[in-house]
This record gives sequence, structure tokens and C-alpha cells, in this order.
Amino acid sequence: MTDWFNTPDPSDTPAEDEDLLDQVDAVISALADKLVQNRELTRTEALAFIKQWTPECAIFLSVIWPAARELAGLPRKKSDVGRPKKNSVSFSDPP
Repeated sequence: MTDWFNTPDPSDTPAEDEDLLDQVDAVISALADKLVQNRELTRTEALAFIKQWTPECAIFLSVIWPAARELAGLPRKKSDVGRPKKNSVSFSDPP
């Protein structure tokens, strides 16, 4: 007879998920150490460093890069990233 109460709970984390979380945590810590040593490390250089640990890293930009920067004491995003802001001209001011 099957014991229906001796089954895994849906809230139990599968072992492979825990291994993946441990790997992501290790990668974030290693990248944070690298950022402490070189605060001007670019995303491209960081991604090359990460690929030594794991060749495929789909969560690099969304999870690893911001978390490692924050752990290294840097802002999650660089302030000078993106398109440069243009000087705005107000048409409500008379010339």
C-alpha cells in the first residue's frame, strides 16, 4: 500500500535547484571580489570572467552583474550608462 503522506512537499526545493543557487552565489561573490580589485571593470570583462565559471549564463545582466556590484559596494547600475542626455530647450521662455 502506498503511503500518500510520505511524498515530497511542494515547498521542498529540489537538490539541483539548491546546487544552482549555490553556484550563482559563488559566481556573484567571485565577481564582487574582482570588482573590489578593479572598480572600473566593464560588463564585457565581467562576462568573460564569469564564463570561466559557467559557459552559459543567461542571468548575467539581470541578476549576477547588479548583485555583484552591490556586494562590492558599487551602485547596481553605472550612472554613465546609456544614451547621453541632450540639453533640453524650453519653448516657453521668450528669446
